[in-house]
Amino acid sequence: MIAAQGGEVAQKGFRLRLHVGLALVLWGAQALVDWLVDIGGLNPLDALAGPGIEVILQRLLVIAIALLFVEVLTVSSRRQLEDCEAHIVRLRERVNTAHQQAGRDMLTGALNRSDFDSRVRAEMNRARQYRYPLSVIMFDIDHFARINRDFDHETGDRVLEAVAQAVTMAVRGSDILFRYGGEKFVVLAPNTDSTAAGKLAEKLRAVVQGLQVLPERSITLSLGVTQMRPDDNLRMLIDRADDVLSLATDKGRDRTERAE
Repeated sequence: MIAAQGGEVAQKGFRLRLHVGLALVLWGAQALVDWLVDIGGLNPLDALAGPGIEVILQRLLVIAIALLFVEVLTVSSRRQLEDCEAHIVRLRERVNTAHQQAGRDMLTGALNRSDFDSRVRAEMNRARQYRYPLSVIMFDIDHFARINRDFDHETGDRVLEAVAQAVTMAVRGSDILFRYGGEKFVVLAPNTDSTAAGKLAEKLRAVVQGLQVLPERSITLSLGVTQMRPDDNLRMLIDRADDVLSLATDKGRDRTERAE
């Protein structure tokens, strides 16, 4: 595409130079004829082409100048159009970037709550349509309030970022990570039954526990896993995942619990 644009620009430049050259040649010829007539009354064109050639030459000169003028305007207009198109492309990119950022948590990069319900409903409908399992993993960072208290909120932010990044790297490309609120996150796992989701949850717990963010302290997760049931709506699915997460917390944290 770039090569084609370069060829088009070169072609435009050639046409412009051709028109400029033609105008200069005709202007020079007309000036020579006028000079010969002035100094000696001799018009060499009479011998070449007979009467009226000066008129033709003048008309050709006018046409050449007109073509030159049109070409200059055309090149200028095309450049302005290209500048406008480039500006439109940049604006479109900025709009797309802003739209993507609007749906993401600025701290962790995970999707935020703004379109959580619509995304989950869409995945639920797709799972029902194509008859594949859909699971939800909801997890909390254990003792997160204590981390903020023992260190500071900036350290707490670094923990949130590190956990979100580690989970994003550990899940599959089809899985979707949401920051549900505070230190609570949700992983939506399409085409995954409860058993496979439980294994994925344990993988996430181990990955996060291996992070080196806090001095002499590990980061642990409590996770609740559930699979979508035939009669589930959005709230039933998410509430059940939340209930199982609470069970994991009540049982001592740093563990995974699955809904029966």
